[in-house]
Amino acid sequence: MNENERLRELRKALGQTQAAFGARLGIGGSAIANLEAGTRQLTQATILAICRTNWDGRYVNEEWLRNGTGGMFQERDVEAELAVMLSELSDTPLDKFKRRLFATLATLDEDQWLTLAEIAERLADKPDNP
Repeated sequence: MNENERLRELRKALGQTQAAFGARLGIGGSAIANLEAGTRQLTQATILAICRTNWDGRYVNEEWLRNGTGGMFQERDVEAELAVMLSELSDTPLDKFKRRLFATLATLDEDQWLTLAEIAERLADKPDNP
């Protein structure tokens, strides 16, 4: 089975129409039809987009999509989730805040992390105000 056939198998396993699958990736349903038919080949960008997309809590195994090795889906650990989240940040005001927050967190030393943990614990223990 080639990668075009695996793409069709993946889409069907996800219960997506060609149009819905393409929309999640930012491409048209006709482009998905051409990929599945083999009249167009998957690009590096499309493969990465497919594998970075959260398909209802599942992520496509890039090795499976490219070569047919391993399972269709892979498990992601917290570090992989964070990497995906950071790579998907856009330029909306909320995402600008998230970027600043992550940039700030990346510069914290151990003492600052301990202080932040204490603050978070106090906030979590604080009863809701009516």
